[in-house]
Amino acid sequence: MPILQAQPSSGGSNLSWDLTKYKHEDGTYPATLADCIYEEGIERRKFESDEMEECNLAIFLFAYLDDDEGVVFAQTFSYKVSTSEKSSFIKFLSNMRGKTPPLDGTYDWHTEMGRKVNLTIESKTSKKGTVYGAITGVAPLGKKYLDDALDFDELPEIPSGRRSERPEQEEDKMDKPKRKSRKATKSTDEDEEDPF
Repeated sequence: MPILQAQPSSGGSNLSWDLTKYKHEDGTYPATLADCIYEEGIERRKFESDEMEECNLAIFLFAYLDDDEGVVFAQTFSYKVSTSEKSSFIKFLSNMRGKTPPLDGTYDWHTEMGRKVNLTIESKTSKKGTVYGAITGVAPLGKKYLDDALDFDELPEIPSGRRSERPEQEEDKMDKPKRKSRKATKSTDEDEEDPF
C-alpha cells in the first residue's frame, strides 16, 4: 500500500540559501557580502498588481559574526534587476557602496562580493509563522571597523553552496597578513577565582 509521507525540507531554493539553522539577533553588525544569486527570466507578480511579468532577479547573501563570534548568514529579499536610479536594486547597491554604481555598462555588481558593510538585522515573521532575520539596512563600513568584518577568504562554506563566482580582486593578488583571532581565551591559571 503506497503511503504518502512529506519529506523534510532542506530549506532554500534556486532563489535562496538554506538559512534555517541560523538564529538572528536584532542589531547592526560589520558584515561581508558572501555570495549573490542572479536569475534571468523569472516570472513573478508585478508590484501591487495581479499582473505577471518576466524579469531578472538578484539576491545577496551576507556573513557576520554574532556576539559569540559565531558566523551567521543573512540574505536580502529578491531585487528586480534594473538600471533605473529609482529602483530598489540601484538604491540597495548605492547604499552598500556609499555611491551610485556606474550605469554605463562597465560595472559588474558581482565584484562587490567581499565588500564589508554595516548590516542591520531585524526579526520578522513570515506569513507561515517562521521567524527570520530580515536585512533592513546596509551601509559602507568605516575604515577603522574593517577588521571587525570577516575577510572573504575567511568565510566558511556557504549553506546550500556558492551560487556565484567572485571575480578576482586586486587585493586577492596581494599578500595580506592574517588577522589575529578575536576569540576570547579562557584563563588556565588555577589560582584565579572563578567569579561565577
